[in-house]
Amino acid sequence: MLSRKSMVKAWWKKLCKRLFNSLSLKLGFSVGLVVFLSLLGYAYFVLKSQEEQSLQKILGTAGMFSDTLKKSTKYSMLKYQPEAVLKIIEAAGEQSGVERIRIFNKKGTIMYSTRAVEIGQTVNLQAEACFQCHQKDQPLERIPLGARSRIFSAKSGDRVMGYVNPIYNEASCSTADCHAHPADRTVLGVLDVILSLKDVDLEKKKNTWNIIVIALLFFLGASGLAGLAIYYFVNRPITRLRVSTREIASGDYARPITVQSADEIGELSRSFEEMRQKILETTTALRTSQHEFQTLFESVPCYISVQDRHFNLIRTNRAFRKDFDGSLGSHCYEVYKHRADKCPNCSVEKTFLTGAVYTNEEMVTTTDGQQANVLIQTAPIYNEKNEIEMVMELSTNITALKVLEGELIKSEEAYRLLFNNDPSPIFVVQRTDFEILDANARALDLYGFDKVDLTRKTFFDLAPEDYREELRHFFRSNRTFLGKLKQTNQDGSFFSPTTSPSASRRNSS
Repeated sequence: MLSRKSMVKAWWKKLCKRLFNSLSLKLGFSVGLVVFLSLLGYAYFVLKSQEEQSLQKILGTAGMFSDTLKKSTKYSMLKYQPEAVLKIIEAAGEQSGVERIRIFNKKGTIMYSTRAVEIGQTVNLQAEACFQCHQKDQPLERIPLGARSRIFSAKSGDRVMGYVNPIYNEASCSTADCHAHPADRTVLGVLDVILSLKDVDLEKKKNTWNIIVIALLFFLGASGLAGLAIYYFVNRPITRLRVSTREIASGDYARPITVQSADEIGELSRSFEEMRQKILETTTALRTSQHEFQTLFESVPCYISVQDRHFNLIRTNRAFRKDFDGSLGSHCYEVYKHRADKCPNCSVEKTFLTGAVYTNEEMVTTTDGQQANVLIQTAPIYNEKNEIEMVMELSTNITALKVLEGELIKSEEAYRLLFNNDPSPIFVVQRTDFEILDANARALDLYGFDKVDLTRKTFFDLAPEDYREELRHFFRSNRTFLGKLKQTNQDGSFFSPTTSPSASRRNSS
């Protein structure tokens, strides 16, 4: 017996096979997948748009924050109060979302920073904070607003946004008593504000997972609803149609296919129903023809057998089985002639070789040992490849005809003997034109003609010309006794034989 584990495994395998072959599951999954991918595509553009909006908002905030910070430190810078400037920067750097604040001078030296260790360091002019201005040999004096921001990854791995705000040389700076800058210097330094994008990324991640969950729910819902709809509107009608077609394939054409809808499946069902009716009509006609053929095959008063290439009996009719003790599979020569090998000049063999119809007379032996004369005719039976697969042999018992033929020959011989030995001349003439058909020996001797010359004449040619009309009138009157008449022989001599005409069944006299 199978173990419980094997039974569960077999059941699960059968269930998976059925599900994977299910039209409802395939179409439902396809619809759900389309919905899922559509939602993901839509969500991608929505999240992208939200991210851009959030970045623009942070960028605006960074610009405002940077401008406010620059204005807050302006007075302390004019008075050259480094400690006050540093305090302002440190206070601003403690706000939520502020990653770092730095002020660079013209040479790239960090003058102020929320990180004390950086103060006094000179950065590479190709660093991310300096690249926008120093990417060319001649530094830019004016930076477009769109080029002031940059997004990069901090050492912690989180994304941050840096905003560069140039500190331009104003009149108050160039005329200050503390540390006046030359008036021709446009840019004195750069205020670099770096804001954290961690909250934006967390919100983006949260929204992404929310949309994925919603998309999955839509996928499951759409797949389920589509599967149910397909099962109800498609799978059930197709299942009924499949059952009906299997019944038709098994030979059951009696049950009609019901058409329950006017859609494409309904049209398909209607087409199958028309096909079923035509098959039923054809099958009924075929069965009728087979019954008629079987009746004719069994009832015909001839011996019929069907043989293969080895002369084995494949099929026989009732008359054959009655007179010959041969079961199916026996050789025909064993049954017909009680021979141990094939008959010479076999008509069945000739038909297999040439495909032609052959006729022959044979002497066969019936079950009770009687000899019978049969007239045999063979015909080929072809298969679907147009190859001779079997040969049908039709044998007619002509034994009685042979007996009658012998008696007829004897009767004709007796008639011929009387005809030729009669002492009176006898003519056999055609009644319509009185052409001489035959004459006995006495007539040939009396008239002096041989049979060939005499049978080329009519009976009127043997009478004188002036007597022929009277002779015709006599025969037309259907009288049976003429008496003496005028005749001429081969040398033209006249004589008067006694004539007595009589009609025969051959319409001759």
